[in-house]
Amino acid sequence: MSTTDDQNTQIDNLFREMHDSLYAYAAAALKNSALAEEAVQDAFVIACCKPEALLSSPNPRGWLVKTLKYSIFAIRKSQSQMNLLLLSLRTGSRRQTTVSASEAGYIDLLSLCQNCLNDDFELFMRVARDQCSMLEVAEEFGLSVEACKKRVQRARKKIKNFLDEI
Repeated sequence: MSTTDDQNTQIDNLFREMHDSLYAYAAAALKNSALAEEAVQDAFVIACCKPEALLSSPNPRGWLVKTLKYSIFAIRKSQSQMNLLLLSLRTGSRRQTTVSASEAGYIDLLSLCQNCLNDDFELFMRVARDQCSMLEVAEEFGLSVEACKKRVQRARKKIKNFLDEI
């Protein structure tokens, strides 16, 4: 068995051993099962990209927990930034600021807006979060630029109305 195969086997064993406990930790921290699974998967992707660092650690399980904590932090930061973006739609302000989840009054607005927009959520996110041009998004979703603009405009209006209600 080669070194790479041995490393993959060890990481696979760690995954099988620790997945459920890491998921439980992430789910408690993020209060969202999909985001918890994403955080755990991110931690293991990092482990697969850095097998030497993981396996040469005196405490590989602790290494994974620490990596998971960084993944959770990154997800929370991303949510806080999206919350600010969504709240800026409510106020009409285009100014973007980065603050912590506690400063943003941590509410999972992203999930709420996803439910509000349904099919247009991904389209809206490509424009608002990823800052893609209307042309790029239109091509990606197989729309005309005008149809894309109209769907984004409707999505913004839905979000604004939704945020005004909460």
